[in-house]
This record gives sequence, structure tokens and C-alpha cells, in this order.
Amino acid sequence: MTLLKKEIGFLDLDSQKSFSNFIKASKTKEITIVCGAGLSVSAGLPTWTTYLRRIVSEFLLTWKEMEDYNPKFKDVAPKAMSINMMGEYYQYRFPHFEIPDNFINEDPLILAQLIKNCIEPANWRYLLRKALYGKVQNFSDDLISIIFKIVRDSAKAGSIMTYNYDDLIEIFFNAKGFKTSSIVGENHFKAHKYFPIYHLHGILPFKGGLESKVYLSEEDYLTDIIQPNSWYNQIHTTKLTSTCCLFIGLSFNDPSLKRKLAIHRLSPDSYHYAFLTHQDTEFEKRKFLLLKNELLRLNVRVIKYPYDPSHQELNKVLELVYKYLKIAPRG
Repeated sequence: MTLLKKEIGFLDLDSQKSFSNFIKASKTKEITIVCGAGLSVSAGLPTWTTYLRRIVSEFLLTWKEMEDYNPKFKDVAPKAMSINMMGEYYQYRFPHFEIPDNFINEDPLILAQLIKNCIEPANWRYLLRKALYGKVQNFSDDLISIIFKIVRDSAKAGSIMTYNYDDLIEIFFNAKGFKTSSIVGENHFKAHKYFPIYHLHGILPFKGGLESKVYLSEEDYLTDIIQPNSWYNQIHTTKLTSTCCLFIGLSFNDPSLKRKLAIHRLSPDSYHYAFLTHQDTEFEKRKFLLLKNELLRLNVRVIKYPYDPSHQELNKVLELVYKYLKIAPRG
């Protein structure tokens, strides 16, 4: 038994094979680390559902406050609304306020568009940023620290792509003295001399600074889907066709990403890899198996790690990625 096979023995046989194939692929291809919401949630930021609920709640409570001062807003949607993020005050004023499930369960892109239509542009960005970070000042960096080690010590890790709005990766990397360049559509033509971190859905920096378009509403996505040569599409094309992508913290619910994978499928011998898990229920297992089957159709092999709410099992697998990618040290 080889050392690698022994070390990944806690994975199921199919995942062991996928992990071994990923290590083989890394010997000939550059690796792009692709980060999803799971990474930010593990650091202490809200889940997608919680984030959307914060946005909707702040908007509806502000509208309700406007109604009290001007009854016309009972029958008219506001325009160019200002958001003050006074949620706690509003909850005190309207203690029985609840968002109906049939409202929050609307298609998130459409729901975001409906709200965005009513808010002054600068306040829309302010709302998105405040709902993302809330009052949190300290973030967990367990997963980010392992990704940092992989990037710092392996020349094979050429870049990071993230679908998250936050800049926690940059904050952590820069605190370690490892300089990064945050790349968004608005600055991608510039020369970037530091390690590239591509924010595919835009960025809302924790301490402010770099501004970009933020992909959240229906209109945000449509403007790029119908433009084949947009930055958004070009980056996906480059990374999905010329590198081996390692997906961490993604649920693959984003139809836009699935379209990109379907468009840029390569030969059966060229795969990307995704770390996924599921809770130990029959429904979750079946859902996982369906997703695994779909991803294989899209040339993405799944490495399933044991479910653990603390993410220690994922940390364990990533430590092995670090160990085997470190064989190709960064100069």
C-alpha cells in the first residue's frame, strides 16, 4: 500500500480514486482554487439564506417605517430609498414583524432585483455590505489558513477564483505578509503583480476600498450572460479550459456555473475536482448522489469527505492536498 493510499483510507473508494487522480493532474496542470459560500460561512459570515433574509428584512422594515410617516407608501413602492441599517430599532418598533415564507422563497435573483429597483444605488451597495458583515469583527480562519499554506508553498496553485463578496482571503493572506491582488471586472485590464484572487461576483471589502459591480440581482447576471466576451465569461473560459479547478465550499446550485461547466467540458481524460459532503439522512444522501452524477456529466469528480459541522474532516483532506502539492514549491 502506497503512503498516499494509506493516508486517504478514511475516504470512500470512489473519493480515494478521485483524490489520487487530482494529485496526478496537479503534476502537469496549474491548479485554480475555486471558493464558494461554504468557505465564508466557516469563517463566520452568514449563509446565503441568512444573508438574503437580512437584506429583505432591512428593506421591508424601512418601508414599514416610511408608511408610518407617509401613508401613501401603503399603496406605492418606494423609489431611491435610503437604508440606515436600523434593524434593531425597527424590530423594537415592530416586534411582531415576520417575513412570510412565500416572500423569502421567491427566486433570489428576482427578489433581489425587486428590492434593488427601490433603493438608491449607493444605498444598495451599503445594504449588501452591512448585511454581509453585520457586527462581526473576528473571523475564523481555519480553512483559509490551509488554503494559504497551499498557495504559499506550491507553485502549482496559480490563482484563486471566488464567488464570495467578502475579502477575508485577502485579509488573511496580507496579514501573513503574502501580497495579493483583488481582481474584478473593473480592474482586470490592469497589470497585477501579486497573487491573483478573482472575485467573479464582485467584491464588498470588509474595510471598504475597491468597488465593483456586485452580481446579485437578475439584471446583474443577464448583462453578462448575453455578452459572450464579457470579463465574467472570459475568466471562466480561461480557467475551465487551461487549468485544473479545485472547488471548495460550493453547493453547485448556481445555474450560471453549471452552464459554464457544460460549455467548457473537455475530453473525458480532463477533469476538475470538488470537495463535497452531506448529512447522514436518506434524503441528503440521495440528493448528494444525484448531484455527484450531474457533476460527473460536467467533468467534475467529487471527493466526498465525512460530514462534520466543525469542518475538521475537510481540513484533514486539505492538509493532504497541501502535503502533496508542496512537492512543487513556489519559487
